[in-house]
Amino acid sequence: MNSDARRSHHSRAGERECLALAFSLALSRVSGYELPIVVDTPLGRLDPVVQVYVTEVLGEMMNGKQLIMLMTGTEYNDQVKAVFAKHGPCVMEIDFNQTESTSAIREVI
Repeated sequence: MNSDARRSHHSRAGERECLALAFSLALSRVSGYELPIVVDTPLGRLDPVVQVYVTEVLGEMMNGKQLIMLMTGTEYNDQVKAVFAKHGPCVMEIDFNQTESTSAIREVI
């Protein structure tokens, strides 16, 4: 697969993820239920500019609601942190200890 084909596939995957997230948010809003939304690696396949935009939209739409986002260190970059900081989130980090095979959760913000 050449680089253009990989980029195109990568873009389509990111677009599908954004569409799925938009559908989930709309379904939550229309249903009237205030359930937490859990999203795994929501920004991983998105261009950095789109990452910031999606983060801004999520911050505005989820204000006062529970949104659990499982992100890698590359997704939770300085630009994304700055956008989320405006909304006062509780940010937790999971640290895995390979020696003891245990995980610990700590509050970052």
